[in-house]
Amino acid sequence: MPAVLMGCLLLAGCGGEEARPNVIFILLDAVRADRFGCNGYGYNTTPNMDGLAAEGVTFLNHFSNRTHTIASVPSYFYSRYFINSLLPADIRFPVEDPDQLFRKLDPSAISLAGLFKRNGYHTVIFNSHPWLIPGQELVDDFDRYCPVFSSGSAYARAEEVLKRTVEWLEQTSPRPFFLYIHLMDTHFPHKRQEETLLYADKDYLFADKYDRNGFPRDMISLNRVQKVPADFTEADRIYLNALYDGNLRYTDTQVGLFVQALRENHLYDNTLIVISSDHGEYLGEHGLLQHDGLPWDAVTRIPLIMRLPGTIPSQLKSEMLSENVDLLPTLAGLLGLTVPPGKDFDGENLFQTETSSSPGREYVYTSDSIRSPSYKFIRDRRGGSNHLYHLGSDPGELKNLIDSDPATARSLEAALEEHLAGPRTRYEQSVSHGIPRFPFSIPADYFRLDGSEDIEEIHRDTLLLDDDETLQRARVGPVWIHNLMPWQYYLLGFNQAGLAPLEITFPLPDGKYEVSVACAPVGEIQGYPANVFRITLPQSVFGETIEVDGGSPPDDGIFRLGRIEVAGEEFSARIEPVPRPSWITVLYFGFEPLAEEGDRGFMNNQDRRERLQKLKALGYVQ
Repeated sequence: MPAVLMGCLLLAGCGGEEARPNVIFILLDAVRADRFGCNGYGYNTTPNMDGLAAEGVTFLNHFSNRTHTIASVPSYFYSRYFINSLLPADIRFPVEDPDQLFRKLDPSAISLAGLFKRNGYHTVIFNSHPWLIPGQELVDDFDRYCPVFSSGSAYARAEEVLKRTVEWLEQTSPRPFFLYIHLMDTHFPHKRQEETLLYADKDYLFADKYDRNGFPRDMISLNRVQKVPADFTEADRIYLNALYDGNLRYTDTQVGLFVQALRENHLYDNTLIVISSDHGEYLGEHGLLQHDGLPWDAVTRIPLIMRLPGTIPSQLKSEMLSENVDLLPTLAGLLGLTVPPGKDFDGENLFQTETSSSPGREYVYTSDSIRSPSYKFIRDRRGGSNHLYHLGSDPGELKNLIDSDPATARSLEAALEEHLAGPRTRYEQSVSHGIPRFPFSIPADYFRLDGSEDIEEIHRDTLLLDDDETLQRARVGPVWIHNLMPWQYYLLGFNQAGLAPLEITFPLPDGKYEVSVACAPVGEIQGYPANVFRITLPQSVFGETIEVDGGSPPDDGIFRLGRIEVAGEEFSARIEPVPRPSWITVLYFGFEPLAEEGDRGFMNNQDRRERLQKLKALGYVQ
């Protein structure tokens, strides 16, 4: 990027109120950088967005700081490496990290919408993702929240979201404005549509391997990602890519129509357009589907395009490393926004970094990885072994060098720790003791167990009902089996002589809650009744022992236990076996905060049911 760019940027922020540009940030969920023509892809998936890139700058080596939405969105909204993830606001989806229940936004943070609002912008969010809801700080910072959802579907399509946006622009939009538009058409599941045929083998028998919703049949759950089926062929992989490319091509067409509407409404020339993503997507790499998991390039390398005539020169391509925490400081610097005293960012102003005298940053980061142009180090907190890859010779990150090159691994890990020490400490010191706003659950891998000497801890990456070895161990017993593997967690026991009662505790903010327990959602396991036990909640309002009998389990396996009041910031429960050959399974405890007597929170029951259906359709909830 030439140094003349800095001279152009000096003009940003000058002039009166009318001269200030509008800002439109289009977020394409789960989009990979390597599928954009402006990034070198050869299948013509993004002709309209490539046109925008030609009028501005493309950052060719841009990365997300997290691998899934609820963690990534707060990261780039606040320019923070460490920040609370969005609370899922549903007891069926565990909180990202229970420690965040005792954390709050640090006082030096300010959100995208908050900064633009402080600088006189009218801020609006048009959103089709069910994770983003009112009551979240980053959503409430907007002047206006415009959800666009489609009945009976996981999300509203880009056509509908952008149509609603154009209607707002034509009818009521104050100037200047900051619009954040979150589109979902590139998110899993990748549905077959007209554009798919542009990239697919027309003779491929897709119905044999993919269901009508776009999910590969027989895919295997692995933590929060999915493994490809055992019989997944090269033809299957090509078709999966065609589905993804078709969804991206559809989205690109809608973005092109939106840009045309901006032109017709005389907004195009004075509007900064930003296009990026929250994370990428696995398309069979490492045998995986969807996103989340380890921060390999497939789920962290994402596009970043910016265009603003008169400020950003056209036809620019930057090869410097950049990351999503840079978005907020870059927009602030580009537009000359005043950052309030005491507020700061973890990222950098990319236009200030990219000069003829500066090579740019040396690394980009996630909370557990560090990447240079040549190497990537990943600290694997789930699977044990760390990872080291030489990206020049191994761009697919297939050959782990952690044992053969320990010196490079140690050097990169030290650099990771040094860079993130300050942000981590700031996050840990931002302590909260208030009751959470939304429902949440605490999974079994965070349980503290006591009261029995017969507790066996395991780390099994296998679904409970498919794990015959573990079931047999519990059946022979008597033993409690505690699986600590994230996202495959459970507590398992078999009612028989000698199985001792078990105390479960874990930290929980003080307050009143409706509490539930989630068990395996089946009526029997290996011919014996499932989920038969007694549970006592010492903090129960009524102080009673509750009989759980899974002979007729709820569809979701969730048993409602009643109301509790937590004091001392710790939850406790006592599981008692019964004299009947049967199984005990506990997956998680769900909590619905009651801020006031009778207050059941942020949504009515109908809204909750509809949101749950969308989360299920997106694959978040089984």
